[in-house]
Amino acid sequence: MGGVTQITLRQGVTTATFDSRTNPNMGWAGARRAVIKGWSPAFAPTPSTPRLPAALCCGCRPRLIFVPTTPVMITLTTQSNRIGRALLLSSFVASLAVAQVAPAPTPDAAALAKYDKNQDGRLDAAEVAVWQADQAKGASAPLVGEKVVELSPFEVNAGNDRGYLATNSMSGTRLNSKLEDLAASITVVTKQQLLDTAAVDINDVFAYEANTEGMRQYTEFSLEGGYNESTTLNPQSSNRIRGLGVANMAVGNFTASSTIPIDTYNIDAVEISRGPNANIFGLGGGSGTVNLITAQANLTRETTQLTLRGDSYGGWRSSFDLNRPLIKSKLALRVAGVHEEKGFVRQPSQDDVNRLTAAFTARPFKNTTIRGTFESYRDAFSRPNTTMPRDTYSEWRNNGMPVWNPLFGGGAAPIGGWRYLNGTTYTAVSAANEAKDDATGYPKGLRPNLNTFYARPTAYIENGVITLYEENRTSTTNAPGFNGATRYAESDGIRSGAFGQPARILYQPVAITNPAEYDYTSINFLSPNYGKDGSNTYRVELEQFILNSPRNQLAVQLGFYREKVDRFDHAFVSRAGGVAPTVSIDVNEFKFSGAPNPYFLRPYIAGSEPTISYRNELNDNERATLAYQLDLTGEKSLLRWLGKQRFAGYGEFRRTITGSLTARERIVSDNAWITGADLLSLANRGTTLNMSPRYYLGGKVTDPGPVIDYAPKSPRSISGTRPFTWYGNSSPTPIVENVTTDSVISSGQKIKNEIRTEGLVWQGFFWNDRVVPTAGWRLDRTRQINGRALNSSATSATTTIDPATRLNDLSVLDTYPGNWVENRGRTKTKGIVVKPFRWLNLHYNQSDSFQPANAAYNIYLESLPNPQSKGKDYGFSLSLFDGKLVAKVNRYQTVQENSRSGPTGGTFAQRTFRFFFDVGGPLANYNAATNSFGNGNDPWDLEQSGTQWILAKNPGMDVETARQAAIKQYLAPVGFDSTTIDRVRQLGGSGFAEINTVTSTGLEFELVYNPTNYWTMKVTAAQQKAIDSQLSQFMNQFFATNLAYLQGITDPITGGNWWTTTIGTSTTGAPYTWYLANISSTLSQSSANAGKPRQQTREWSFSGTTNFRLSGITENKWLKQLAVGGTVSWMDKAAVGYYGITDPDGVIRAYDRTRPIYDKARYTVDLLASYNLRLFNKVRTRLQLNVRNVLEDGRLQPIAYNPDGEAWNYRIVDPRQFIFTATFDL
Repeated sequence: MGGVTQITLRQGVTTATFDSRTNPNMGWAGARRAVIKGWSPAFAPTPSTPRLPAALCCGCRPRLIFVPTTPVMITLTTQSNRIGRALLLSSFVASLAVAQVAPAPTPDAAALAKYDKNQDGRLDAAEVAVWQADQAKGASAPLVGEKVVELSPFEVNAGNDRGYLATNSMSGTRLNSKLEDLAASITVVTKQQLLDTAAVDINDVFAYEANTEGMRQYTEFSLEGGYNESTTLNPQSSNRIRGLGVANMAVGNFTASSTIPIDTYNIDAVEISRGPNANIFGLGGGSGTVNLITAQANLTRETTQLTLRGDSYGGWRSSFDLNRPLIKSKLALRVAGVHEEKGFVRQPSQDDVNRLTAAFTARPFKNTTIRGTFESYRDAFSRPNTTMPRDTYSEWRNNGMPVWNPLFGGGAAPIGGWRYLNGTTYTAVSAANEAKDDATGYPKGLRPNLNTFYARPTAYIENGVITLYEENRTSTTNAPGFNGATRYAESDGIRSGAFGQPARILYQPVAITNPAEYDYTSINFLSPNYGKDGSNTYRVELEQFILNSPRNQLAVQLGFYREKVDRFDHAFVSRAGGVAPTVSIDVNEFKFSGAPNPYFLRPYIAGSEPTISYRNELNDNERATLAYQLDLTGEKSLLRWLGKQRFAGYGEFRRTITGSLTARERIVSDNAWITGADLLSLANRGTTLNMSPRYYLGGKVTDPGPVIDYAPKSPRSISGTRPFTWYGNSSPTPIVENVTTDSVISSGQKIKNEIRTEGLVWQGFFWNDRVVPTAGWRLDRTRQINGRALNSSATSATTTIDPATRLNDLSVLDTYPGNWVENRGRTKTKGIVVKPFRWLNLHYNQSDSFQPANAAYNIYLESLPNPQSKGKDYGFSLSLFDGKLVAKVNRYQTVQENSRSGPTGGTFAQRTFRFFFDVGGPLANYNAATNSFGNGNDPWDLEQSGTQWILAKNPGMDVETARQAAIKQYLAPVGFDSTTIDRVRQLGGSGFAEINTVTSTGLEFELVYNPTNYWTMKVTAAQQKAIDSQLSQFMNQFFATNLAYLQGITDPITGGNWWTTTIGTSTTGAPYTWYLANISSTLSQSSANAGKPRQQTREWSFSGTTNFRLSGITENKWLKQLAVGGTVSWMDKAAVGYYGITDPDGVIRAYDRTRPIYDKARYTVDLLASYNLRLFNKVRTRLQLNVRNVLEDGRLQPIAYNPDGEAWNYRIVDPRQFIFTATFDL
């Protein structure tokens, strides 16, 4: 044929020109050979170009012949006639069909809306060229023979993703690597998948991936320090990978705080690396890591995007994203922001978020790039409960509704009397008989007012107003002392062995399940809780190419990342240190004054004094990475057999300073009955001056209607001056006087950590990339120093109380008087990918990690080792149909050792110490006349009891001498001496933990398929067997060794058994009752769960997501703008409990591992529909409707069972949610 032909092809960011004038062999035939070798052309016929027969279109519709997977441009100049050109083009495209070149990339919805200029529902050739040129981000591609300029090895370009298929990741080697070359289990969630599923946070992302769980699959809760529903405080941390634990968080591979939730408004992709990964996260938990690929300023593209979103729960959000090249290809600025007010089914609730991001990219020189990002985050929240409150109402009702008269006398030392609601005869209860399980004690359904801590003044709160502030127990003096015998009572649910009832060691109070009693579809049971989060994040990176040729590439990256995080949390209900989520009935007919109780028979929730906490964190990361690539594949000598080698050496320095403060609401006024040490320190006033809130929830339970009529509502400020009612011993007449309450910080400390890291990653490519090994070595050296802890005792030599204010001097928190505690750990990764065929990859990976946790001790005061994890992954992956279908199958095993998560941690240790001594301080205020101490200790702790016994037998002995003798006689047998006691008190009872071992094994499957340019789908499936291999090792050992000793201690004065005797006016009963109520149940559950599947884990799961654009099957101008899709998910049955083994005495002390209790298998269906149009013929617009859980009407799902087969905890599954999103590209 005559004429001249020029063809320009691009592979990645490298271009080549085939010119028949300068090289006849580089014409069409040469181009065809180049295509077969991996170069990719694109061609779409113009109106002057004849269409090809369908047989030559590789199954595509005739209108679009072929679209490449990488940016391509073909330019034809010829002097031939049209017939000759058509023949040549037909021959060329036919060759492409035979060569089976990789399929076209599928433009996502955003790309389609932006670049589809003629609004025909697809990208034509010119539109594809513009789109793909923008994806190249202004990179200047040289001609063949010139130096190749590669994209940054430190950055992944999410624009190359196709539908739900991503090809590259930073989470395997710290460098931009192909996923097919990584042996680790890594998933990349693309921007299109985030858009299609309306995902905005980590729980949305985890809903569709293999072996990831978020709030949409399970509910995180614990019994540490009381019932703790952590989802309401940290929804972003209520997730787990492989059933092990919460994911480590990273931003651009910088370690990030889990306090800051992710939001997809400024994210291009989410990388999920399962299992330990020493290359990326050698420090951290072994569950896995989530790395965020954030959006960067683009040097060549000007964009303006606005998004509005609303949902059927009443939530809405608006966001914007602006990118402006200020100096084209040199300097660009990007600003994005979001305001969101989340909607909830249960009210009143709040979660209002404001975020703003500003980013810049600068390329002052050809091989130099500087990037910077700032983000501000603010959140005000009062989130609703995700589980049901516990029920004492039913037990009380089913046992005849007993009520209490605190003034009824009779018998010896009466404390009140009871009757059934429909009866008239009272039965007196004395202090001596209150623990008996007979007619002289409390009846079933009734108990002393222990749950509301009757040794504290109670604020009666109704609809956010404190209507009464009074003590719940009379005084033995003419001052509020909360130590008299007369007291109030409350309704009782399940008995755990206290007060003479049969021991129910493994039982928990059951939840309310009757919607006629509590409407979980409208009432937020946790509305008194509220808090605020805030953070500022800074990130700067400098990238510099030093060498940049086809054979050698050397680049360096310097980076700095800073997070400053602040949190305020007013934890009233369902959090450690707060009010238990238990509904009780006010069963008290009368006040101590004899007046009728206006709250009689009304429901409420109450508990101990709530915790008010402040937390701040500074997280600084400095990093230097040197990347080198040696490519010998083009060598003609034997060196070519060495293939291509990539190295990344890195050094990091990370500093964190974490501070925490704890405050409680208490009486701060100096009333006449405030004396002694209480006058010297407002922060150390006895717990009897701390406020205990009681929230009323409705009218009388005997009235028609629900038990809970409305949500509890807390005053936003409970501080101030108000009347306080108390009762002296001389008269039942109430004494009313004004008191002032305020939130007073009583404890706090800062902890500083420094981590120095050195690491090296190597990745080799041999035999035409058929064998790809990877190895990584990492050394982490850590050190920690504890700041000075607040000491609220004004009389202590180490007090931090300012005498002028009588408050803690917070400036001492910035002093670090101790010594650094140093640690180190070596971790490594080794893996290999073997590609026996182009379509088949085999992989094996082995990696570990360790977590330099804060210094902690077991019950023996032995230092605990660092948590560490080890993992193995192996399997295969497939690439079929010219890369349209990519699938991976992975088998794994992960062992997480020395984990400090579990039911028996610091609070549990403090409870154990209380048997032996008061953690809060030494014995004080000894009264020789009564042989007693007045510093508020548990009167039965062995240090105090033993000292009293020795003093009683040795009148005139020095108190300290007697105390030392008591320690030697009663505490030494369990391993506690004076040094131990002093050390625990020095630590303030904190810094104690337990270690556990968790093992997870299973299978992960992921498939992404793009059968056509209009259809994309993703399928995931997983098997997960997560088992608590070992739980509470040291606590179990301690009580197994020492329980018999404690049970056998005899009071040498009375001859009675110390273990079962209520001593003095103890509000916690005898040591025995304290053990059953606070230790035995949790410890037994911990022991019984060892070796069994973790709570709520489901062995098998499946999820399939798809999106189909109708433009692939219709030319209708209305229908072709429509896309439809959705997700189907299925989860296997979940282990949520075990039946118990009943001992001969009728008590269940262990679970029967052969009789699990399962929640049934569950499935969900989500739907998607989107529509593209142009408003005013100018504004590209995408309208999208997502319906989540379309078949769900709302229900309760059991998540924990008692050993008799009765569910005690339920998660609330909200009904289907409609989400409408409108996106405008201006």
